Amino acid sequence: MGETKEHKARLEEICESLDIDPEGEKCKAMEGLIKEAESFLKEDAEDDIRDAGIIANAQRMEHYEISGYGTATRFAKELGHSEIAKKLHKTFKEEEDADEKLNKLAENRINEKAKS
Repeated sequence: MGETKEHKARLEEICESLDIDPEGEKCKAMEGLIKEAESFLKEDAEDDIRDAGIIANAQRMEHYEISGYGTATRFAKELGHSEIAKKLHKTFKEEEDADEKLNKLAENRINEKAKS
């Protein structure tokens, strides 16, 4: 949760430097991913299968964030905002790291239990 707060603060700082209001529209795609995850949690499943599904849903959200931060980083570079690009890239790398942690958790433990 602390990392998410850092990401939010970083985005607010970027928006301020660009004179952009950070309070925009909600992302409908992310809302859809969250609804799908919530729907999955309501299903009747064994604990190991539920754990594997939670990780899968979390990874889908991470991949969406990775894509967004990667694109924003590229745009910032193209527009000559190198400091902003560095900040966005830092968040991009943190999202990649989170995805890798989820992947290792799934590979090393959860998916094996869910198969059995």
